Amino acid sequence: MYKLYLALKYLVRRRIALFAIGSVALCVVLMIIITSLFNGFLDLYDEYWQHEFGQVTLLHNEKNFDFKAAAEYLESQPGIDYVRLSASSGGLLFLNNGNVRQVTIKGIDLGLECRAIQFSNGLLSEQTAQGPFILPEDKRVTAENWLADKLNKELEPSDLPAAIACIMSVGLLGEVDPQTDQYDKEAILQEIENWSRPAFIFTGDIEQSEQETKISRKNIRCWPIDAIETGSNHLDEGTLYLPFDYVCREFNTRADILVVGEKGISDSELSFMLQNIWPTYLVDVLGLENEELGKSRLSISSQQPWILMFTREINKQLATMQVILGFVCIVAAVLIFVIIMMIVLQKRRDIGIIRASGGSESSVALLFLHYGLLIGISGTILGLIIGVWSVKNIEILEQGLSALLGFKIWKSGSYGFSQIPNWIHLPSLWWIATAGIVTAALGALLPAIKAARCKPTETLRFE
Repeated sequence: MYKLYLALKYLVRRRIALFAIGSVALCVVLMIIITSLFNGFLDLYDEYWQHEFGQVTLLHNEKNFDFKAAAEYLESQPGIDYVRLSASSGGLLFLNNGNVRQVTIKGIDLGLECRAIQFSNGLLSEQTAQGPFILPEDKRVTAENWLADKLNKELEPSDLPAAIACIMSVGLLGEVDPQTDQYDKEAILQEIENWSRPAFIFTGDIEQSEQETKISRKNIRCWPIDAIETGSNHLDEGTLYLPFDYVCREFNTRADILVVGEKGISDSELSFMLQNIWPTYLVDVLGLENEELGKSRLSISSQQPWILMFTREINKQLATMQVILGFVCIVAAVLIFVIIMMIVLQKRRDIGIIRASGGSESSVALLFLHYGLLIGISGTILGLIIGVWSVKNIEILEQGLSALLGFKIWKSGSYGFSQIPNWIHLPSLWWIATAGIVTAALGALLPAIKAARCKPTETLRFE
């Protein structure tokens, strides 16, 4: 017991020990921040590609297929949380005054799409998620009046619709503030409210025959009813959302059924479930022939090559940073070694008294090992507190550093996401805490052995 008492006494009265505690705390803080940020970034990436592609993507290559009914059937099956529909194309969007943007066109079923929190939370107007994906009456009348004035005649059924309702990503309607990396959402909503003429989508289809290849151009009028910021930069910069049925019909594009399983169901388990559910739906429910099964294809989103490549590279960078932090821990261990060795040399009298009073070499060694462990435990606890606080408040710290340095550190255009991941990677805390304590123990090992080998006659000779 006296060994622990002396170790605590040395720790409290020797201010130089604060440097050792600080070095351990610094290592722990850096490891928590780096590990949490990298793993949080991967979690964000996983969250957003699952939003864009679903947990499992089901492609059925058949025109005039009732995808809405298929989605309702799949959602009724056990193990499936929700299903969304997606149809993608591309084109040029003419807004006004020569403002032409290349856009990704996504056909969505608004009711199904709002089940994804990234989409529903990203809508600037809360009313959009509650209503149908059509133009409000006042905007429809304005669009028809504009078209009638443009054509200089009364509208005929072939002229309608005057405009299709659309939802634009915030990057199409506003510029990001370079200092805050934020969009002026109020100004964007005001612009939509005061919208006075349709926007135009220029696109086309390629029709191939044995004689020739024709390109049929299309000019589609659309009218924004809302804007959205999902937090994913590549979606927010240039994405135009149109009604799902309209995109499938007018753009002649394929449709994807995006399936997300209930919590705890893995990608492979969900894929296996769909391999049994989908043929049953096509053959038994719809009464199609077995040959129709060949038009369907399942793909697990997380196993797409570009996703695997990205996550693999991020994990490599995380491993590299952890190796670098390992060297920082070695430096901390050397600092602890020097500090404890100095204390051993200054406490030779105490060592001699302990040995002369019958204390063994192991008792003396345990005294300084306890001292090192107390440094490690104190530094680890301090590091855990500071590290967890830093990750939870990483945006405040980033804003402070950005203001101090004069430029924005985290930009959505560079990192792909507007949000900085601020959640703790809990599985890593145990080994980080262990590393902090072991670092201090290793630094104290050699000084403890040195102290244990001191002979009482030599230590007390000049005291």
